[in-house]
Amino acid sequence: MRIAKQMVFSFLLFILGMNIVMAASCDYETQIDLQKQALNIQAGYEIVQYGIGEYDYGKNDEPYELSEQGIQINIFNLTPDMYLVLKTPENEELTYYYEDTE
Repeated sequence: MRIAKQMVFSFLLFILGMNIVMAASCDYETQIDLQKQALNIQAGYEIVQYGIGEYDYGKNDEPYELSEQGIQINIFNLTPDMYLVLKTPENEELTYYYEDTE
């Protein structure tokens, strides 16, 4: 019985030990600098019309391009030290870096 208890205890320690994650640490000055940079990042959006490449005819048989509405998301003040992760409704993660900016 004592051996069974020791085995269960060892197994629990093994399982609990696997879930511990150590985060990278940085000094206080670096934390303040990163917080300031993060506070400067701004996001905005606008509703845009974009053509879908199909045409229809109006009242005077004049062709016009069909369009749909979409959302354009704008991120401002992204620095080389930061990156942005967007999660879509389909649970896909999109990562954007400073190098991806215009």
